Amino acid sequence: MANPQIDFIQLDSVSDPSGTRELGAGMTGFTKFLDTSTSGHLDFGTLNITTSGVYAGTKLCFFRPTSLGDASQIFNFRFYLSSVSAWGTGDYNFKYNAQVGFEAGQALGDASSGVPVSLPTTQNIFSTQQDTFIQAIAESGCSQYLYVDLFTNTDVPVGTYGGPGNGGFRYRMTYDFS
Repeated sequence: MANPQIDFIQLDSVSDPSGTRELGAGMTGFTKFLDTSTSGHLDFGTLNITTSGVYAGTKLCFFRPTSLGDASQIFNFRFYLSSVSAWGTGDYNFKYNAQVGFEAGQALGDASSGVPVSLPTTQNIFSTQQDTFIQAIAESGCSQYLYVDLFTNTDVPVGTYGGPGNGGFRYRMTYDFS
């Protein structure tokens, strides 16, 4: 059986890609494909926490199948942090919001949901149609928009957390197919 193929894509946070998301790299607001390559990581940049804790800046992404393989659908989407071992001492928090509609410049904060740090028991991401499954390789076959951010406080030691080839800080999205 040929397995489904999925793209996880990062977008800029100001250009509405709705209606073009099936185009991949040709869509409005495309930034990059998120994957395990050296350039495919979600980069929160450098944070200055010398005087106060800060949010890194909300990042926007979504996923879509590029092929369903021999499956008729993908379903049971569960988004979480599979590893935070790179993080130790200090106050830090991983936030996310999943929603159907695009919102330019959305900023997550303290009231936003925390990203689960283990595999959720139930689905926490849905299709752009608000369904529990995706059956098409089209705009209607994309996920909700997924906004993520990272808070670090002044007590987090200086250093690099995660990055290419480092399994100590990893987001993961699992799914089933039939």
